[in-house]
Amino acid sequence: MLHFDNVHLSYSYFNEETKWKIFQINHLLVKNNFIFVIETKNWNIPSYFDINKNIWYQYHGDKKIKLQSPIEQKKSHIYTLKKMLEKDKINLDNIFIINIIVQNNLTILKNENNKLSDNNVVINLTELENEIFKYSKKSSFFEDNKNINIIVMSILIRNILKNSK
Repeated sequence: MLHFDNVHLSYSYFNEETKWKIFQINHLLVKNNFIFVIETKNWNIPSYFDINKNIWYQYHGDKKIKLQSPIEQKKSHIYTLKKMLEKDKINLDNIFIINIIVQNNLTILKNENNKLSDNNVVINLTELENEIFKYSKKSSFFEDNKNINIIVMSILIRNILKNSK
């Protein structure tokens, strides 16, 4: 499994007409046929997530403050990542991109069911290793894609180096 921290990618990579717009992926893990896009939140105030409405909020005293959804934020990052890989002729048919939002242990999840869909997960930090292991066990039925992690990472590295100049 390959692991990168603080990956910065640009929307203009696949759309030359757009203004430069950089976004950050906190952690990117690549293993055979899975790409894990991991967003970490380390809020010092207990936060709540209403899984039924995809709403994040915090209480400051008796005030309830709505927060921007990290799930929606990561959806746009995953879309861009897919477009970038497709532009470089990477076949994503058998590649699963999993969006994982990791909370620090002070955060309280409102709903016990942390599963949003097959590719969106909200978990506490202590659950991260088990979550990745769960998906890793599924990868054996895609034996023909053993080298996809090398290909994908080489493209990501090239893009990272290109944007760092």
